[in-house]
Formats: sequence, C-alpha cells, structure tokens
Amino acid sequence: MSRCRAHLVAMLAMSSLLVAACEKASDDEAKAERAQAVAADKLTAATVEANQKIAAAQTEADKKVAEAQASFQRLRENYRHDLMLTLASLDERISNLNASERTTSGQARSELDAKLARVRATRDRVTVDYQTLEAASAATWDVARTELDKDVNALSAEVNEL
Repeated sequence: MSRCRAHLVAMLAMSSLLVAACEKASDDEAKAERAQAVAADKLTAATVEANQKIAAAQTEADKKVAEAQASFQRLRENYRHDLMLTLASLDERISNLNASERTTSGQARSELDAKLARVRATRDRVTVDYQTLEAASAATWDVARTELDKDVNALSAEVNEL
C-alpha cells in the first residue's frame, strides 16, 4: 500500500504540475489576447485621428480654394467694370469724330477717314480681345488681359491723335 500511495502522490504531483502549466498557458494566452486588443484599439484610434487630420486639411484646402476663386472673381469684375467705363468714353469720342467726319471735306476728310479706319480696326481687335478674356480660364486670364490692355492703350493713343 505504501507503494500505491507513492504512486498516488506522484500522480497528484504531476497533475498539479499539469494544472499549473495549463493555467500558465491560459494566462499567457489571455495576456496575448489583451495585448492584441490593446494594439487593435490603438490602431483604430490612430486611424480615426489620421482621418480627422485628413478631413481637416481637406476642409482648409477647400476653404483656401474658395477664397482664391472669390478673389479672382472680384478682380475680374473690377477689371471688367473699369474697362467698360474706359471703352464707353473712347466710343463716345469715336462717335464724335465720326460726326465731325461728315462735316469735314477735302484733304482733311481723307486724312480723317484713314485715321478713323485704323481706329475702327483697333476697336474691332479690342472687341475680339474682350471676348477672348471673357472665355479665358484663371490660368490664361493674365495673358488675355495683357493683350486686351495693349489694344485698349493703342486705341486710346489713336483716338488721342485725332
């Protein structure tokens, strides 16, 4: 019986070791699962934060684009308004010159006819340039404006010569 007891004690000791080993494995597995859950939570938080930063940056970029577009529209409208005033003044002067052409005769009339023909041709170029400017995108607007300004200045100089 003592031999049975020895076996029984040995079996109990081994069982205790196996139970302890299983509990340790179970604890290790639980720790690994907790660590994995913490890592997943951190990843989710980082993803949410990154998405929030991206959304904020996009909102800021959209705001700046809208401000730039509004500023360009104001610039365009102010330029158009000033141009219309200038052209109205020049057109009035051209109209007065056309009226005086009818009362002029001889060599003076021939010279005035030639000068007015150049003025009309330049005025036609201004009209075409204005239409080009109206159709211009923001990227091509400066080039179109420069061309229009050049022709408006030429028209003004020609009218002033008369």
